[in-house]
Amino acid sequence: MDREAKIKTIHPEGPMYYLWFIGVRPELQNKGIGSSLLCEVIAQSDSMQRPLYLETSTLRNLPWYKQFGFEVHNELDFGYKLFCLKREP
Repeated sequence: MDREAKIKTIHPEGPMYYLWFIGVRPELQNKGIGSSLLCEVIAQSDSMQRPLYLETSTLRNLPWYKQFGFEVHNELDFGYKLFCLKREP
């Protein structure tokens, strides 16, 4: 089963928001840009009363996502650990 298909099997059947990618150029990191972007996505998902899902393979990103209310709900192994996170509205 390919990566995307395996990820899809752990997502809910109903409406949701999915953050596929968020990134900030290295020289602009730690200035609140990523937090601002993520807050906009969170506000949109909250306004629609939909859970927000994302994945990361970067362990050091977990505390950052957790400060926004995300929780690890699954871990997948693709030869590297993929952390599956969700945030309820």
